[in-house]
Amino acid sequence: MRISYEWLSEFVNLDGVSPKEAAEVLTRLGIEVESLTMVDLSEIIVGKVLEQIPHPKSRNPLWVHQVDLGDRVVQIIAGAPNAIAGSLVPVALPGTTVPNGKLVKDMNIAGYKASGMLCSAEELLLGDDHSGIFILEAGKPGDPLTSVIPSQAILEAEGTSN
Repeated sequence: MRISYEWLSEFVNLDGVSPKEAAEVLTRLGIEVESLTMVDLSEIIVGKVLEQIPHPKSRNPLWVHQVDLGDRVVQIIAGAPNAIAGSLVPVALPGTTVPNGKLVKDMNIAGYKASGMLCSAEELLLGDDHSGIFILEAGKPGDPLTSVIPSQAILEAEGTSN
């Protein structure tokens, strides 16, 4: 099971206890912590989709988005149709490595420039859903994603039979 260190801290006082130390304590208590993943969202920013149109030249279903980043508008191409105009979305700009390890680059897709990536929950390591873009409930274009969702630590744990 996946346990968020931040969620755990809502039930147990973890002041002064690092995620690694918490994992060690859980293991001593009989909950085997198989891995500890630090999810750093500090390089991801909030964007607001201004426009979404079907990619006119792609053989595969793709969408061309105009995304407001606060100080500029960029064009980003995505394969998921759920980031409609008005949506607040997590954006990884070229040169950014998203939490799942993918490096974002400037691209040209079927004649259209793509300057960044709209991120799914899976790419941000915030869940297993990769079927669509992660839609945010709040945020301001150009702000770091951490202003809406804090970076966090995820513990993969399994209860032992003892």
